Amino acid sequence: MAKKKKTRYVRKEDFIVPLAYFHRYGFLVPLAFCALLFSRRLLVMAIGFLLYAAWTFIGYKCRWKHIFCSYQNAYHNKMTPNKIDWSKISKSDAYGVPIVLTVIGTIGVIASIFLE
Repeated sequence: MAKKKKTRYVRKEDFIVPLAYFHRYGFLVPLAFCALLFSRRLLVMAIGFLLYAAWTFIGYKCRWKHIFCSYQNAYHNKMTPNKIDWSKISKSDAYGVPIVLTVIGTIGVIASIFLE
């Protein structure tokens, strides 16, 4: 019986699922770490939320595969980076999450300015 030949290259799809998990859960770790490092914690958290909102919105508009897989994870579906149907993501989720995070981030920036 012939052995399978190992490929020496890394497929792009191998990074999509871990990046989707990072998008869904992992961004909180560097955000919390940065908040602990700097003295203006509220400002750092607010800017982090604004960056995450931009990443999510731009990823949806540019149709990045890891954003689709992240939404699949949110819907408790199996992540399928090779079979993507963008019509399965509701517009309220695609636009609502970045809008809410943008509002929270903006309130945080304004509050950090007035609290200083």
